[in-house]
Amino acid sequence: MLKKISGTAALLVLAALLALIPPGAPEASAAGSFKDTAGHWSRQAVEKSFALELINGYPGGLYKPEDPVSRLEAVAIIIRAMGLQEEAANTDYKNSGIIFPQEMSWGHGHLVMAVRKGLIHKDYTHQLLVNGPITRAEVATLVALALQHKLKIKGDVQKLSYSDSAGISPHYRQYVADVTQNNIMQGTGNNEFGPGEVMKRGQMAALMAKTVQDGWFDYGGGRMATGTLTAVDSGSGILTIAKSDGTLIFRLVNTKTVYCRDAKLSSLGDFRVGDPVLAVTGGGGQIKYLEYAPSPEDQYSSLTGRIVDRSLAGSGALKIRDISRKVHLLELFTVVTVTDGAGGADRSYLTEGRFVEAKVKDNAIHSIRMLPSEETEGEVTGVFGGHFTIKTSAGGSRLFSVKSGSLNIAKGGGILPYADLKAGDRVKVISVLGEVLEITVLNATVEGEVRTVDAQYRMVTVLSNSTRREYEVEAGAVITKGGGSIAVDALGQGDRIAFKVGEGGKIYEINVLGSNARTLSGKVTDLQTAGAPRIFIGPVRHYVDPAAAVTRDGGGMALKDIIIGAEATLYLDRHNTVTGIEITNDRNITAEGAITAANADGSRITIEQNNGHRFTLNVDGACAFRDFTPSPATLRGLADIRAGWTVSLSLTEGRVVSVRVIEK
Repeated sequence: MLKKISGTAALLVLAALLALIPPGAPEASAAGSFKDTAGHWSRQAVEKSFALELINGYPGGLYKPEDPVSRLEAVAIIIRAMGLQEEAANTDYKNSGIIFPQEMSWGHGHLVMAVRKGLIHKDYTHQLLVNGPITRAEVATLVALALQHKLKIKGDVQKLSYSDSAGISPHYRQYVADVTQNNIMQGTGNNEFGPGEVMKRGQMAALMAKTVQDGWFDYGGGRMATGTLTAVDSGSGILTIAKSDGTLIFRLVNTKTVYCRDAKLSSLGDFRVGDPVLAVTGGGGQIKYLEYAPSPEDQYSSLTGRIVDRSLAGSGALKIRDISRKVHLLELFTVVTVTDGAGGADRSYLTEGRFVEAKVKDNAIHSIRMLPSEETEGEVTGVFGGHFTIKTSAGGSRLFSVKSGSLNIAKGGGILPYADLKAGDRVKVISVLGEVLEITVLNATVEGEVRTVDAQYRMVTVLSNSTRREYEVEAGAVITKGGGSIAVDALGQGDRIAFKVGEGGKIYEINVLGSNARTLSGKVTDLQTAGAPRIFIGPVRHYVDPAAAVTRDGGGMALKDIIIGAEATLYLDRHNTVTGIEITNDRNITAEGAITAANADGSRITIEQNNGHRFTLNVDGACAFRDFTPSPATLRGLADIRAGWTVSLSLTEGRVVSVRVIEK
């Protein structure tokens, strides 16, 4: 039961960091390395927490990172983290006036200190399920209460936007807001906090290492030394570390020292003079743990841009579009620090459309800074290399700086380099303190050639500047041709158009300038789809644009599904490349191919044409069978047809009415 919480909810309230194994619990491992953490994501955090003497292991060199932390273990570790271990060990708990749960066999002093520090209400200690596993919501509550005088901001429960926020008990919500918005704890991924999930020992080790290293808890902080490794005397085991203020400190290493580099256990031989390091020391100046600790600038790359999608893999990943308009799909690291201009924030701030600066390592985001972006619209009045000016919609003048050579602009639905920005362009500019993050040219006119039209869904594909792109045409779009208005379905393949694209990427105005298209109709005599697609009408070959639309009876079909022998109309551009194919008749034709199967029971026949494509056709009950080879056989039906024979099939309304064997 935590302070100010009563009733049955109090039985669940308790939270913490990682589990100390206190007196009476399993004894500590003799070494700093544990057998069962190899390959576990929390291994480095476990080693660091162990070196800080905030958590121990089990006999046999085990840590059990996937085991749950009990409520009493959580209380013990948080009391130690607060620097109250000695006081807890020496307190006269028998005369404290506190009623303890009957199942308690250790930790009485820790429970007394938790009551005295306001973490647990003394009226409910006897009901505490001390040996039960602690939940994440309880951990958040205990940590928030322990740090209540050190929190940088008071959490806002209205900003808790986890998908499972409704599942956070009202008793815990304020504390969850406190720890998440101060970047002490974060969610579990998938935009969930996981309030009812059991906290595991590996997770608690990570939380413990983070809170001590970030300075939230004072205990153990004095044992940490950060700086640059300036000397290594392997003979004497003395390391010299220069702190940031120039002070030199000398520390000893021994056979029990644990070394970590790049999140993996390593050895002293992996460290070099000049390396940035973090050392955790024990008694007598002995280094218990040494970590390669480059500065954030050395560890991470920076990515600035707009969040365009946080739905992939739940909220465990983000899509960020950088200033060059390239989209990056990045994972969110297990613990992500989120900050904004006002202080702490949490993952709930990561909404689509927000501009951020992310620190990235190994394709995972480790920290995010929310950027206070500003939107300005106006007309460009001058472009001067590293900056440009606009006249705003309000009539004022603004100067914007462009610091990155990779900045691209969105214009007419396409992506162009910043050098294409011209005076007179009407633009929308997204900036932070005058530095440009994004430029969109509004009302830009683009010219191109229509390649496909889907009137039902109001979609057109346009080839412009050698780039093909599909656009949606707004329902109220103005489409003109020859001075008159036309509908979308009156647009044709090959039409040359000038069009305008709105901010949402939809076309709202089209003017048909003319047409580059010509058509050719006839019988398909050959079709090759491998490599550069080719279709033959009579003896003439025509190359097919890979994106050419193929239609039949108003519906789409694949190029490979065209049967040789069908009648078709080809739409060709000025380069004689086929941009569209309309199959006008493939039901009343003659087709040839080699028999691959003849199913007498099902009245179906399958042929393979000379391009390797196979077609299965229904055979009419009155179908005629004839053998025109030099040694003709008597054919009564499908049962007499053999695989490998070359046949000519006559189709009426899509059914085979005549089979002529022309080669065996």
